[in-house]
Amino acid sequence: MSSRGRTCPRHVCWLAATVLAFATTLGADAEERVGVEVPDRTSRPSHEIRWRLAWSREGIIPFPDRPGFALTNDLGHRVEVEAAWLTTWSTALVPCPEAVGSRARSLGWFAGRALTELGLNPTEAFAGHTGIGDPSALDLPQLEDLIRLATVDAAPMEVPPQRYCNLHLLVARPPGAPAAVLPGGIDLSRTSLFLRGRWTVPGGKPLPFIIQTARADGVLLPLPAPGVIDTGRQDARVTVWRSVGTLFDGVDLPQMEPAEVERRAMRNLRDSVRLELTLNEARTDG
Repeated sequence: MSSRGRTCPRHVCWLAATVLAFATTLGADAEERVGVEVPDRTSRPSHEIRWRLAWSREGIIPFPDRPGFALTNDLGHRVEVEAAWLTTWSTALVPCPEAVGSRARSLGWFAGRALTELGLNPTEAFAGHTGIGDPSALDLPQLEDLIRLATVDAAPMEVPPQRYCNLHLLVARPPGAPAAVLPGGIDLSRTSLFLRGRWTVPGGKPLPFIIQTARADGVLLPLPAPGVIDTGRQDARVTVWRSVGTLFDGVDLPQMEPAEVERRAMRNLRDSVRLELTLNEARTDG
């Protein structure tokens, strides 16, 4: 588990999401029944969220005469990458704990006990592989070329008033995706990460390799300073930085089982995520 974010197994997140959705719905009903005052936010305008997916090129050396790059991992192994693709499934902002937790608490014992037994708080349950949509969610999926490392700027989206404190990023292969065969015969249908190239250990000969996996991996991260986006009064640009320079750290390809190589590569991508936040409070409506 990353010290900066928490991942969630698919079955646990699905169950947590079911509990949270039930708690949120009944919580709202309970507030109306007992006459609890619900803040009126109708006068607060919606504001824009702009998503940017970007890549750091630190730690890699592009080939001067052909597509691809080389790097040296932390074990001293030279890795030459000639083809690499990643499927980014979605990014979404996650409401601050008070936004989700206040309604869940209105159910008292049921919601609290159920989520506690799952080892999750309401915010973490909301942020997993849930299928519970948030207006801020950028549902792609985006097939990203890790050789070109192009920046993806999504169209701005209007988001109703809400306080957000965290971000969830999910890498996963699209279920039931149609065939996606690229030039060179690379079939990326049902693939989350694909890597092809040559691997050389010190004193050894280059070893061709292909890494292709359908593994899913997600991370929940706190927003950088000031730590909160209030879409009732702010526009925001959220830039999600990733890096391929550390993609193979801790990977000993000749000695590791393929499943462990896949797991470490996905974890390295997850751990490389950094966030950049730009807020603009100058826009007013009316």
